[in-house]
Amino acid sequence: MVDPLDELMSDYITGMLEVKINYIKKTNTSIKNEHMLESNRDYQKKCVQKEVLDGMMASIENLLIKQIIIARFKYHLTWVNVGKRVCVEESTARKQYVKFKKELRKNLTTPLNEE
Repeated sequence: MVDPLDELMSDYITGMLEVKINYIKKTNTSIKNEHMLESNRDYQKKCVQKEVLDGMMASIENLLIKQIIIARFKYHLTWVNVGKRVCVEESTARKQYVKFKKELRKNLTTPLNEE
């Protein structure tokens, strides 16, 4: 079973999150119901997720964790190969990603609870 945050990261890195947002937007605007788009919880959730990820990815620019995330989710490498690619041990790469994921989980739950 895949962790939802891993799936979200994969969708974000590969561009599928943007595709899903645009698809929901296009299908709702094609039926000319803007109010339906505003009340679409899935659409709002995906937009918030994208904003949070955009901010977090911008904040880790030029850091090792960004290279780890790209290697893991863009190139679909195993943790061993991720470690080799970024020149760190496998356990170090995993620990850095777990730390990032914990921060991501915290940042994603805060905006969703404020609504």
